Amino acid sequence: MEYQVLFFVACSAFIYSVAVRQFAHAEITGPMFFVFVGLAIHYFVFETSVDLSNVQPIFQIFVELTLASVIFIDASNSNLKTLRTNWLIPTLLLLVALPLTFLLAAVIAQFIFPSLPIMYAALIAIIVTPTDAALCKGFIVNKFVPEKLREGINFESGLNDGLCVPIFLLIMLMINQPQESKNIGLVLHLFLHQIGIAVSLATVSMFITLKIISYCEQRHLFAKTTSPFLMTSLAICIYALTQYFGGSGFIAAFVAGLFFDWFYKGNVKQKLLSDSEQLSDFMSSLIWCVFGFLAGILLFTHLNFKIIFFSVLALTLVRMLPVFIVLNVTALSIKDRIILAWFGPRGMASIVFTLMVYQSDIPYKNEIVEVSFSVILLSVLLHGISTRPLINLFKKA
Repeated sequence: MEYQVLFFVACSAFIYSVAVRQFAHAEITGPMFFVFVGLAIHYFVFETSVDLSNVQPIFQIFVELTLASVIFIDASNSNLKTLRTNWLIPTLLLLVALPLTFLLAAVIAQFIFPSLPIMYAALIAIIVTPTDAALCKGFIVNKFVPEKLREGINFESGLNDGLCVPIFLLIMLMINQPQESKNIGLVLHLFLHQIGIAVSLATVSMFITLKIISYCEQRHLFAKTTSPFLMTSLAICIYALTQYFGGSGFIAAFVAGLFFDWFYKGNVKQKLLSDSEQLSDFMSSLIWCVFGFLAGILLFTHLNFKIIFFSVLALTLVRMLPVFIVLNVTALSIKDRIILAWFGPRGMASIVFTLMVYQSDIPYKNEIVEVSFSVILLSVLLHGISTRPLINLFKKA
């Protein structure tokens, strides 16, 4: 059975690679394709119910390492220096619209699912808040789209994963330790302890690493066949080291990426990042397969009107209203504000957060997984098929 699945996935990746342009013309994005592959594996390869107890830890580790790599590379690519000239839109999206989106999602989740305690509604909210530009990549690389919109979406999705991680971890900490959660000071102490370990290890690791990379670059020690692994392996090393010492590996990966972006001045910087992005994209494609497979097992037998209703609201009102309101202070047109508000697809961070919940022993975890998977799956479909029509709006302008 394992080799059947492996063969199926490898063939699908090959087909997508040789026909990627045709898929793009047919409005089929990479995440859409690989989610369908995962669903097909569930429905056509596995004829009976699947016991996930043996493979779930492997899935969990793989998706966590992939998210750490994605967070690190996105932060490394963030180009923080551009904030000196184009700071307003990214700042509003990250520091104002993101918290408002989280709060609105928590309120609506509590209203639609009144049986859930408020902390679990907040957990759903933080899972569906971070965005993933990979689901609308065609939009952010298209030259017909104004640069300020592409930069805004790309910058927001690159950094909001790292900003949402601490909130997610804090909520999980309060749920997992209900007695300690009554003592806010103790919870904050444990939380800041994790962050302190992450920031310290990320800073020390990157200081040493940048010295090594600069030394190797000056002596032309880089090889084209090995450089694609440099950034990904670095992200995984920092993540694993931080987790081992009791910190948050995701926060460490985020801080390390920002550290790399700000301090590394080498000529091979863009090559290292672009090469690593290809490896990261491949790993992400496998995660979308895993997501589709798990969605077939965990979601479709439990879908109901409340879950679908919340999913629709999460992708429209919950995201669009805060973004549209806060961008009123900018000079953006109504069309531009609507497009920025719409392109908030849910992706890798939401999947990993959901699987971390599923791996835990907290109450209501099945309900949280069902709601979160529904939002992600609907986002893959709606944001995928809407990319080209919105690009065409700018082509006609």
